[in-house]
Amino acid sequence: MQCKRFFIEKSFREGKKELGLNEYQTRSAQSWHKHMAMVMLAQLFLNTQKLFCYEEKVWVTTQDIILLIRSVLKLTLRSIRNIIDDILAKQPPDYRKMKKLLFIRI
Repeated sequence: MQCKRFFIEKSFREGKKELGLNEYQTRSAQSWHKHMAMVMLAQLFLNTQKLFCYEEKVWVTTQDIILLIRSVLKLTLRSIRNIIDDILAKQPPDYRKMKKLLFIRI
């Protein structure tokens, strides 16, 4: 019985430390249930990723997976920002503003 309890406590500790299980500020029971469901879904995802890596003979922790996800998201956000900057650079200039600038210079 004690061995089973260790893994339950470990999952709660991991949920509180890494996933924000205890960081809810809700006013209704329905929103509390939604928050708990999202945390448990995130924990399920992390555990399946850990099992997948374990089958591939690679030992990873929850922090490793979270760090990997954050780095991928930062890379994606950077590339999206670069794409948006490229699109905005190709846009034609606003001629009304240019006319005003030319009018002020003359």
